[in-house]
Amino acid sequence: MWESLRPFFLWSQGSWLGTLISDSTWAFAYTEVFHLLGLTAFLGAIVVLSLRLAGLILQTQTVAEVRREVSPYLWGGLIVVTVTGIMQFASEAMKCFDSPPFKYKMALYALALIFQFTLFRKIAGAGENTFSPALKKTVAAVSLVLWFGVGVMGRAIGFF
Repeated sequence: MWESLRPFFLWSQGSWLGTLISDSTWAFAYTEVFHLLGLTAFLGAIVVLSLRLAGLILQTQTVAEVRREVSPYLWGGLIVVTVTGIMQFASEAMKCFDSPPFKYKMALYALALIFQFTLFRKIAGAGENTFSPALKKTVAAVSLVLWFGVGVMGRAIGFF
C-alpha cells in the first residue's frame, strides 16, 4: 500500500513549493521556526484543556470556559502546524517516504485529529456532571498521548 503512494511523494518533492523550499538557503529553517511556534501554541492549548478536563487545574472555571479561552490558540496553532508541515513535507517528500517515524507521525496525526474532534470535543463540550471523572481523565490522557506522540515522531524524522 505504501509503495502505491510513491508517485504522490515524487510529485510533491518536484512541485513548485517543494522546489522553492529545498532550493532556498533559509526557507526550510523559517518554515521550521513557524512550525515549532504553531506546535507550541497548539500543544499548550491541548495541555491546558486536557488538564482542566481531568480536573487537575483551573477548577474554578468550567471546561467549556477554558475551551473557549484556548480555542484561538488551538485553531491557530493547528492551522500553522498543518500549513508549515505541508511545506516541510513538500521540500523533503522522498526522505519522508523512506522514514518510518513519518509513517507513525501521520498515523498518529490522523488518529489524534479524529479523537480530538469527536470524543474529546463531545466530552469537553458537555456539562460538568455529564460524564464520570474517570472517563474525563482517560480522554484527557489519550489526547495528550496522541498529540505528544505526533510531536515525538516528528522529531524522530530528523534521525532517520
